Amino acid sequence: KLDINVQNAILYSACGTFAILLLAVDEPSHLTGPTAFFHGFTRGTFFTLILQAFAGLIVSRMLKYADSVTKTVACCLRGPAVVFTSPYLLGIPNSWSSVTSAVVVAAGCSIYLLCGP
Repeated sequence: KLDINVQNAILYSACGTFAILLLAVDEPSHLTGPTAFFHGFTRGTFFTLILQAFAGLIVSRMLKYADSVTKTVACCLRGPAVVFTSPYLLGIPNSWSSVTSAVVVAAGCSIYLLCGP
């Protein structure tokens, strides 16, 4: 069996390779240099890239080490976590409906965790 870090490295390398191949076919001008490649990138782009990388690493460890109940609760809490952190990290305001739904989901998960299976 391969170590989880080696598996993640292989997965991320393959994804990066296929993304560059697609870019070479679709927009080859973006591969002429670093300036052309990063043209149009914003702070939010890099922030999203970092968050997705960390999410992938966390999910792979959850899938390997956690039981199915923990995985389900963690997946349910992902939405409220995004709703509550987005105004601070990205400056995107929340609507009352998104906050209400996030509170309902977070409350349900908390009640389930406190009562136990």
